[in-house]
Amino acid sequence: MVQIEELQLKKIHGRSRVAVTRSTGVAACAIRGQTLHSFAGVGLGDGDCQLLIDNIVGNRDAYRRWNKVKALVVDEISMIDAMFLDRLEYVTRELPLVNSKCLEVEECVFEAECWDQSFDVQFELTAVFRQSDAQLIKFLQEPDPSIARFFSRNDDVCKVNKNHLKSLSKEIYVFRALHEGAGKWKKQLKHVTAPDELEICIGARVMLTKNLDPQRKFVNGATVHGDWIIEPEEWVVMDGELGVARRKQMPLMLSWALSIHKCQGMTLDLIYTDLSHAFGYGMVYVALSRVRSLDGLHISGFTPSKIKAHRKVLQFYKRFKKEEDGIVRL
Repeated sequence: MVQIEELQLKKIHGRSRVAVTRSTGVAACAIRGQTLHSFAGVGLGDGDCQLLIDNIVGNRDAYRRWNKVKALVVDEISMIDAMFLDRLEYVTRELPLVNSKCLEVEECVFEAECWDQSFDVQFELTAVFRQSDAQLIKFLQEPDPSIARFFSRNDDVCKVNKNHLKSLSKEIYVFRALHEGAGKWKKQLKHVTAPDELEICIGARVMLTKNLDPQRKFVNGATVHGDWIIEPEEWVVMDGELGVARRKQMPLMLSWALSIHKCQGMTLDLIYTDLSHAFGYGMVYVALSRVRSLDGLHISGFTPSKIKAHRKVLQFYKRFKKEEDGIVRL
């Protein structure tokens, strides 16, 4: 959806005047964008609003970005703190030459004081494209050993992958990432799915961590077969139209087990997820919604109490559905 919105905005405003951002470096690299914090040039965003403005004015690159941008796309804005959004809204009003309505959003941090007055039109995205099943049919309790396993804790993921890798009793090859760019930009690449070191061996279960050829189904989350030839790929941090940092690594990861956090954005035919240690709002949804069909879903450790939706989110959407003026539903 972001790519469609991005293309439309670039047709209207011009390519160089549309900035695409996300909350983290991992997510930003996936859409060839940058983090909202790095675009804004405010570091962690601490301090009062005037301090943010002073920091931006004193940062030539950040000041140039603010004055050039016509549309700022903030994908998955629900991951942005409401107080930080309020501070950025203040910046857009007070910083010289900046358009005060430059935020185009995909998702909502609706508690920000600036929320209602910041947008002329709000969109509720309701169409589901990943799943084909209309309702839950059954849960299969006996997972196939070949199925990717999702865990809420990284310790469980590492334990499963290391045990499987060791059990193959094969020579392990280590691929080390190459880096380019200034330190402040390279920090965004620290947690991307291209690790500093990748340990694999012949026969290891691995999957792609980047879209290589969608027409041939060589996409993020696809299991790599023996006859595929995989070359190193680049993950790039963008500052507008300019690539400012790069990480080059094999676009692979061990995939006997994955963290629920790392599986965001993947679409798979078969998964097994252990929800016994699930925590936080939306975690169960993220895990279960990775699979196309419920026939391919295997779960354990599930109880209804694991499903958590924040009370304020429920209240927001309840209010949202009642409002008609100025709202377009898709």
